[in-house]
Amino acid sequence: MELKDLQITDDLWDFIKENVPNYHEREEVLRQAQLQLFIDGHESPVAGITREEAILLRDNILHGLFAEAIVAFTHRTPEQKALEAKLDTIYGSEELRERFAEILLNEAMTDTESYHKVARSIIDAYMERDCDALLTSICGWSISSLAEKVLNNQ
Repeated sequence: MELKDLQITDDLWDFIKENVPNYHEREEVLRQAQLQLFIDGHESPVAGITREEAILLRDNILHGLFAEAIVAFTHRTPEQKALEAKLDTIYGSEELRERFAEILLNEAMTDTESYHKVARSIIDAYMERDCDALLTSICGWSISSLAEKVLNNQ
């Protein structure tokens, strides 16, 4: 039986990227890349299996990632979806991006929190991979609040 080679498009990777946090740091993604090199006939650390076995292993990894991305996508809250729509609007406009940066920097410059507290909060937020906490540490506002300020001050 000959296996059909799964066509992996940029759109599929974009979907995974948007819905599976830090996917590129995961061991199975590294393994998938190694298997893909082997399947394509390039130098790879994969050894001791056939090309067909490599395709099955690679496809199993990709199907798991796709399923995880679909679950994450379908479980987003209405609030998350609304925020993403606002951020898309800001992202699509040079004027709104400039306004976003202006508000962010202005709020950061006028914050009265002591520097050592700001630094501790920034480090904690980074370690927790919490974008809202990071922004709140820097300027006192969450991403949602910043987006609202930008869109309400047009």
